[in-house]
Amino acid sequence: MLKIGYVSQACGTRLQFDVFDSSGRIARVVGPKCCALGCCGCCFPTKVFTIFSNDGEQMGAITKKFSGFFKELFTNADVFHVEFPTDMTARGKALLLSTAFLIDYVAFEDVN
Repeated sequence: MLKIGYVSQACGTRLQFDVFDSSGRIARVVGPKCCALGCCGCCFPTKVFTIFSNDGEQMGAITKKFSGFFKELFTNADVFHVEFPTDMTARGKALLLSTAFLIDYVAFEDVN
């Protein structure tokens, strides 16, 4: 099995994730201010997790979109939109896509 990288949750008052490939950290994904200490359910219906490069420049976003009142209330389905940097490698894009899955699991899924 080929390991392309990994994602690590960083410490902080907001949800933050560091994304690593084989050469080191390629991005940091930072959640909205209302997602404090892992609780994201009580703020805006659309939640934007900003993707920053190592030098602090914004290079994309992972957005949890509001699906509509009834879909949010009666289903477990979520809609995410991932904006990749145009010059990012396929492996980097795969890592950011896996970060979106991790954000969904950590912040929006009920474990019970």
